[in-house]
Amino acid sequence: MYLHDLRIPNEKAFVSAQAVSKLQQLNPQLQAMEIESFFQVAMSDVFKRGVHLLFTVPAAFSPQCSAYHLPGFVKHADQFKSLGVDAIWCMAVNDPFVMERWVQESDPTGEKVFWISDSSAEVSRSMNLAICMAEMGFGTRSRRAGVLIDNGRILHVSLEPPAEFYISGSEYMLKVVKAYLS
Repeated sequence: MYLHDLRIPNEKAFVSAQAVSKLQQLNPQLQAMEIESFFQVAMSDVFKRGVHLLFTVPAAFSPQCSAYHLPGFVKHADQFKSLGVDAIWCMAVNDPFVMERWVQESDPTGEKVFWISDSSAEVSRSMNLAICMAEMGFGTRSRRAGVLIDNGRILHVSLEPPAEFYISGSEYMLKVVKAYLS
């Protein structure tokens, strides 16, 4: 996959109220529709203003994602912010109730890493990040990736081969952010 194969889609996904607050600081014209206690927003609006680091994972609560991927970004959040990253996002093909609970386990304040619930996998599909995991009984999921976005423009993508975890983790993405933003 090439960088030009990846784009920020207009598809909508769910985020938390804290995420909407952060986004409205960056983009006061943000349109968000409240459903239950969550907010539905277009991904193009999420990444429209500011520097964002998006990491995608196949599933919340999976062993590797829970032990390494998410906690690494929580641990290094202050370093990313000191380098100029406005927000760190974790996206998975799970419903918003699951995403909120999962991220809260690693980031109880909800201020270091914001979650994106791509419950129908539409965002993953439109970003060319979807992978079929039907043989494992999981259906369509998102591949592991690290994406650096600046004012709606994708600067870098680290896309993992299936079942790998090397270039989308926090330590590698710190090197990427330093290279682009320093």
